[in-house]
This record gives sequence, structure tokens and C-alpha cells, in this order.
Amino acid sequence: MKAVVFNDFCSLGNCALKVNISVLMQNGIEIIPIATKFFSAHMGYSNYLSFENKNFKEIVLNILENEKSIDLVYIGFVDSKEQLEIIKYFLKKSNPNKIILDPILGDNGKKYLGVNDEQVQIYREFIKFSDIITPNLTEAMLLSDCNKEFVNIEREDVLEMAKNLQNIGSKEVIIKGLNEGENLITLYFDGSFTWNKIKKVETKICGTGDAFSSLISVCAINDKNLKNSISKIQDLLYYTICNKELNDGLNEINTEFLKLDYN
Repeated sequence: MKAVVFNDFCSLGNCALKVNISVLMQNGIEIIPIATKFFSAHMGYSNYLSFENKNFKEIVLNILENEKSIDLVYIGFVDSKEQLEIIKYFLKKSNPNKIILDPILGDNGKKYLGVNDEQVQIYREFIKFSDIITPNLTEAMLLSDCNKEFVNIEREDVLEMAKNLQNIGSKEVIIKGLNEGENLITLYFDGSFTWNKIKKVETKICGTGDAFSSLISVCAINDKNLKNSISKIQDLLYYTICNKELNDGLNEINTEFLKLDYN
């Protein structure tokens, strides 16, 4: 099984393509990574540099020419209309079985530095082609034009966002990160809905969203029922985080043991 992953590459820090590669490979999936942008370090660091992939189009077209069997396409960080059009062309020509969209826009009620309305519109365009979309709560609010205060969001609001995103085009919607006391709530929506909860880890762990969406991709490419897989994925991530030595500064996900057991 082969997956093409469009995402950014960070030299310093464990997130984005580094996490995608680690998780997919240890779950038996051949990954074809394509960097949409290069960062000296991820955004959890106080300062970083970013660089365009000037050969993005040539790389994509070369992969189309040389690889005729692609089972899944994962779309992460994209911030240019030119890349949007190139990826749309790639999707049309490669015709993958599944398309996963992990929009990278913000967290905890705030946009990431540099995110603008154009990037939100780029992801809305991608939703039209997606089978599964995995935004966190902030990203779902941005993509569905929810104007309610982040701290006041309730389950009925999240469900309304999911319906909105499905109306745009995605068949299955997974929205992560609703705070309810000591728990974090995840919604799975495919017309009907299921709520999943996991105990909250107060320390922010960079790369967790990348790991979650990568594990969703593992389930999707193996035709596993996503509704039944979310709790398994959350338990695996929670176990991984709780068995990691956390510090007061920057913490990152440990991807060494993120292998799904379907038994």
C-alpha cells in the first residue's frame, strides 16, 4: 500500500512530515512524501525560518509519471493557490482510493502565525475533494465560519460545524479538541455522529495532531471502520504521552511505538 503525503518539513522538531513518515512506515505503508514548504523549526519554537519548495510542481509531475498505483493521498500544510491547483491536478490524475485532509490553521482558538483568509479558502477548496477531514476545534471553526467564542463552544456547535463541512464535500468529518472538564472530546460524523472522550493532558505536545491524522490514514488505507477506530487511536496516543518524560518547556510526540493493533 502506498500513500502520498503533502506536508511541510521541519528540520528541528518532531512534527509534520517527520511524524507522517514514522507513523505510516511502522504501520506497513509505503510513504511518498512531498514537502510543500521547508521550515528551520516548527512553530513551537520562538523563532524559525521558512522557505518555499521551488521545485514542487516538477516533483509532483515526476511522481505522477513514475508511480501509477496510489492508495491514499494525505494533504497537510498548504499555503499557496499554485500548490492547490497542482495538488488538484495530481488527485485527478492519480485517482487515489482515499483522500485525507488535515488542515493546518490554528489551535486553542487562535490562528497560527502567518495564516490568513486565503489559506482558509484553500482548505475549503480541498474539502470538496476529501473523503475524510481531521480538523481540531479551532480549524473547524475557521472552515465553517463559526463566530462563537472558542471557550463557549458546546457539543451542539461542534455538530453543526461537522454538518457544514460535510455539506462542503467531505464524506467523513472528525473534529478534535472540545474541552469538557478533565476530558477532551472528539466528534466523528458521517451523517450520524459518535462522541469519543479521553482524559486531558494539560501539557501541550507538538506533533500530536500529525500523529492522530496519520493513524486515521492507516485505518482508512486498510478499510477499517473509523467510528470504531478513534477511541483506539486516542488510547494509543494517550498511553504514548503518559509514558513520555514531560518537561516545563517544549514537548513533542514520541512516534516510536505508534503502531495500531486491530485485534
